Amino acid sequence: KGDTKPGLFHELDEAIREAIVLVALEDAPKTRVQHRAELESHARARRIKEEVIREKNDKRMSEAYIDALYYHKMYNSAACWKGDSRVVSRELKKLTSDTAKYIAIKENIHMRVKGMGWDQFKHAWSKDNRKYSVFELAKHLTYIVKEEKKLSVPDEPPLIAPQRVSLGVLGTQSSQVSALDE
Repeated sequence: KGDTKPGLFHELDEAIREAIVLVALEDAPKTRVQHRAELESHARARRIKEEVIREKNDKRMSEAYIDALYYHKMYNSAACWKGDSRVVSRELKKLTSDTAKYIAIKENIHMRVKGMGWDQFKHAWSKDNRKYSVFELAKHLTYIVKEEKKLSVPDEPPLIAPQRVSLGVLGTQSSQVSALDE
C-alpha cells in the first residue's frame, strides 16, 4: 500500500480544482434543499404505506398488495398526472433533474399498472442492458393518459392472489383441478 498515487481530482490542474470546489460550495445550498425534499418525499411515501396498513388493519397483507393500495391512493391525489395528454410534458418541465423526471414517470405508470390493475399499460424500464430514456417513458405515459379515459376507475386495487404453477398433467385431470385453473 506504500505505492499509492493521487486520485483523479488531485491530478487536475490547481485552477480547475479550485473552480470545482467553488462551484460545489456555490451549489451546496440548492443541493441540500433538493436532497431534503427527496428525503421528505420518501418519508411521506413510507408514512402513507404505514397508514394504509393501519387502515386495513391486516399485518398479513403481501407487500405487493400494500403497494397496490398505496398506488391506488396516489392515483386520486395531486401526484397523479391525468386529464389532458399534455399534462405529462407540462409536469416534466417543472422538474429539474432527469432522475426526478424518471421517478415521477415511473410512479405515474405504477399508479395505473399496480394501483388500478391496468396491466395493458405495463412497460419495461430497460431492455438489453439499456435503460429506457425519460423521453421514451414520457411518450408511453402520454399514451396511457389518453387511453385511461376509456376505462372505469376501480374503487379498490386489484386483489393480488398467488397463481398456481402450470405443470404438466400425468393422466386425466379432475374437474376440481380444471376449475382452479379457470
